[in-house]
Amino acid sequence: MTTQQEKATAHTAQATHTKAPLDAVTQAKRPRFTRAQLLAGIIALLCLIVGIPSWVIQMTTVQFGEGLVTWGLNIDLFFLSAGIGSSLLAVTGLSLFGVLPGVYAQRKFLSIISFACLFVASWIVFVDAGTPLRVFSIIFSPQFNSLFVWDFYFIALAALISLIILFKREPKRALGCLGIVFGLAVTITEGCVLAVSVGTPHWSLNIGIPILFVLEGMIAALALILLISRVPQEEKRLVNALLALLAAALVVNAVDVLVGAYLGSGIEATTIAVMVVGGLAPLFWGQILLGLLVPLILLAIRRTRVSISCAAVLAIVGVFLGKLMTLLSGQAVLADGTLSTYMPSLLELGACVGYVGFVLLIVLVGMQIVAHRAAQNESVLVSEELA
Repeated sequence: MTTQQEKATAHTAQATHTKAPLDAVTQAKRPRFTRAQLLAGIIALLCLIVGIPSWVIQMTTVQFGEGLVTWGLNIDLFFLSAGIGSSLLAVTGLSLFGVLPGVYAQRKFLSIISFACLFVASWIVFVDAGTPLRVFSIIFSPQFNSLFVWDFYFIALAALISLIILFKREPKRALGCLGIVFGLAVTITEGCVLAVSVGTPHWSLNIGIPILFVLEGMIAALALILLISRVPQEEKRLVNALLALLAAALVVNAVDVLVGAYLGSGIEATTIAVMVVGGLAPLFWGQILLGLLVPLILLAIRRTRVSISCAAVLAIVGVFLGKLMTLLSGQAVLADGTLSTYMPSLLELGACVGYVGFVLLIVLVGMQIVAHRAAQNESVLVSEELA
């Protein structure tokens, strides 16, 4: 009697032990959205509802701003999105060399964000072109003497590398090297696009712009990692790197203004005056004070979770303001000395809201795809163990 009870108990325990992993696998196959993800999804859809009509109008009317400025908030968001995506790719690629183990552990999440930003940057180009035929001409009949074409292809290759890192179980160092090269190539090329603009004195042959674009991209990328990823083992190194980048960006901005003020003449001198004390002063000082100095002070004095998060948010805002200031300063003074004006239209604001929602939606979908693939791999492993 005792033997039969022991056998029954052992059989029940084995069944319970077998059922538990199977139940876990069954649930894992269907990753669910958390409340935060559902809320983010709703926000993303609402942003897209606002943005899609604006995109349609822009693709049919081309002219999208109010005033004499053609490159405004729309292009600012393009530079910001491409800069964050490419710089995240470069940092992720660096982690494949064992330099940042904590970042390597977060490589899939960072690769999703990198791909989302780069894809939306490409979409901004598609919408801003006014007609799909212009984008198709870049793809099928490219003019390789144009930096715009090189930038388009660098963004496409960087997005492809992000996808490969995302879905590779153990990405190799060669892939990391490609990520670093093409990640930096995007930001450098975009800075050069402005620096070779002959008709704009403040941009033309200004080597500080490509340097600033690289610094701003890395600032935004590191700030985003510190803000949304939990990498305590790498926090000190990332904060130190962010401090160095903020200080370098502050120096580059100061040199740009001082050189323009003391050596510039005519349109260049007028542009510097507009930046420092004129219509662009709120953007300029907002970037310098809120986007560079305050984060530097917060990170240098006390490194708590709150101070790091606040500094990261301000740094990203500073990059946004800095790129917008760079764009508008190059168009602030016309060839005849006339001061231009700029005010983003409602359609431009709507389009930018849509771009933000598009990035958020791609990130959420990407997280679900990665979770589903991880659950499938886990179910295969459990099934092999049970067999």
